[in-house]
Amino acid sequence: MRNFNIKIFVVGIICFCAVSAYFFFSGEDTSQESQSEYRSYRKSDKKSTKFERKNDKRNRSRVIKKASRVRAEKPRLIALFEDEEAKLNEFSRQVLAELQAALDAEDFNEVRRLVEKLLERPPDPKFGDAGVAALLRRSAVDALGWFGAKGLPELVGLLADENPEIAQASLDQFNLALEDISLSDYERADIISMAAKVLTDIDGLEMMFMEINNMRHSVGAGLLVDICLNGTEAAKSLMKDQIEFFTGEDNIVTVEDIEKWLAANPDDPDDDDLYGGFKDDE
Repeated sequence: MRNFNIKIFVVGIICFCAVSAYFFFSGEDTSQESQSEYRSYRKSDKKSTKFERKNDKRNRSRVIKKASRVRAEKPRLIALFEDEEAKLNEFSRQVLAELQAALDAEDFNEVRRLVEKLLERPPDPKFGDAGVAALLRRSAVDALGWFGAKGLPELVGLLADENPEIAQASLDQFNLALEDISLSDYERADIISMAAKVLTDIDGLEMMFMEINNMRHSVGAGLLVDICLNGTEAAKSLMKDQIEFFTGEDNIVTVEDIEKWLAANPDDPDDDDLYGGFKDDE
């Protein structure tokens, strides 16, 4: 009986070792399969995104045209000042009134001229109180934001404002304007390139970089290279994950790797129609 129990014990140990070895070695295969499946998923996901974008562009054209005729109410810039309004001197009030008038008239060139005055560094001493100068810059953010994509280049100059509230408000308006369907991927890439050279906020950069996945291969890859070479340190720190997400490959880490990937994955013939941006005559 004792010998029988020993045999059972030995058989049990052998079975346990065999099962453990199976799961250990199959685990490596599973891990490799999972990585392969992930890369395949990313490639199929990009194809799915392009298909959805094509449908979205076609189905939304009527909605966009209708929305363009119903503009949001223009912001009342003076409301930003609240208790600080009493600190406005005559010069500040005049500039604010001119900015509001230009906004009401939808005169973007005049708004841009006034914004340049408000963004001068150091601030014009005629504005008086430093807090007033900051609130005037905040007014510039709201005025530019109303114009959507048209105000993007000027908003870039406010992303690195020394006032955290202004910088955050600028980033919110920037990301909202960046979603404008009228922008082509080339235009988005130019704007993101500018912003990546000044923006250091990781969360803001991550949100902005999501737009790269809605670009044709040549534009997205070119932008990734540009950020790798010229972006802020914060922007560069996000590139490894962004490159993997864009390409679906986890072994692309250098500029040369990106260029080789692009050579093997050229643009599709219909990319201009997909990523060219919605125009009023479409």
